Amino acid sequence: MAKNANSKSFERWTIDAVRQNLGLTESFQHPALQRILKTKPSLSPEDAEFVRFHQENLLRHITRWNEQELQVFFIGHILAMVNFENEAAEYRAFMQRQLTATIGDITLTGRVDFMVATGYGEPQQPYFFLHEYKKERGIDNDPLAQLLASMVAAQHLNDSPKLMYGCYVLGRNWFFVILDEKTYSVSDAFVATSEDLANIVAVLREVAEIIRVTVEAKIKERRKVK
Repeated sequence: MAKNANSKSFERWTIDAVRQNLGLTESFQHPALQRILKTKPSLSPEDAEFVRFHQENLLRHITRWNEQELQVFFIGHILAMVNFENEAAEYRAFMQRQLTATIGDITLTGRVDFMVATGYGEPQQPYFFLHEYKKERGIDNDPLAQLLASMVAAQHLNDSPKLMYGCYVLGRNWFFVILDEKTYSVSDAFVATSEDLANIVAVLREVAEIIRVTVEAKIKERRKVK
């Protein structure tokens, strides 16, 4: 089968192309983003010690780690602090899974670094993406555009909601993103080598709670219909 001439992998998107070809516009004070950013950190003593240990490790190595080392030795540990799995509701975290959606005459496709989605063996309906484990030096692409392209693909595949959550990482800097219909909004940088790290954990946990409530509400609605 011939490859779609308008097929474009996530890694090839730029922010200008996302805006022009996918029709996205930016909001600087979107209430959905502000809601999660206002979450107050609340770490147990054990969590606080865990965070300190990995933050010190990040400080020692951030200028030398490559993308895979940043992912394995730091980002993975922070994600492990968040409960992104609900066996009863059948959603969980997936890594390096393929995602493809055709919107009009454009096919969006690629592997997603980390997503939370319904599904047992394969992701079905995605809700949250964490994209682009980038080192601080040598950045040669557009991680925000790549994240938005994958979120648009997921939005197209989902019956609901049209509100998607995401995050991209540039070395020590974490940026939270929402996509609401065709409007996106991006947070200021949260610096993982500073006190912001507790806030990063808090925001991730708030997103996990939103996913839990959303999926469980959809399950209840389906049961009512039956």
